[in-house]
Amino acid sequence: MPPLVPFTVMTPCHDTPATTEKVLANQWLHTGDIGKLDDEGNLYFIGRQAHWLRHRGENISAHEVEDIMSRHPDVAEVVIVGVPAELGEEDVKAFVIPRGDSFDPETLIRWCMNEMASYKVPRYVQIVAEFPRSATKREVERAKLKAMENTEVWDREAVMGRVSGQAR
Repeated sequence: MPPLVPFTVMTPCHDTPATTEKVLANQWLHTGDIGKLDDEGNLYFIGRQAHWLRHRGENISAHEVEDIMSRHPDVAEVVIVGVPAELGEEDVKAFVIPRGDSFDPETLIRWCMNEMASYKVPRYVQIVAEFPRSATKREVERAKLKAMENTEVWDREAVMGRVSGQAR
């Protein structure tokens, strides 16, 4: 293999040479994007590796949960992140910008129980007016959401106990 020529693909990541080395592993640019090809060769964006979380032994796509929750009529916008769980790994937390004034987290979560696997249903719901976004990409800054205190949240386990399966 020919040697890697510096700065032909990208400049190094600022003050993080290990990140640069990881992104350019094996002389390939690893963006962290996840996609799939259909039978006709069309490429579809699924999400980013960084937007996956692990809950009680299960891998969860934040993108998939967001897609399902955004179908609820009371949800204007939603972002899913993983937050530290008491038992290790992560719990699922939904940051929701509600549509209208009568948003009820329990109603949303009971609806989610019928729309997705029980391990994907968020434990926490936090209502926000807006999401922190990057200045250049307008992408939601998930790291800032993850870093927020887990206060002033609706906690499914505190309200409903540890439930699984279909809504009651």
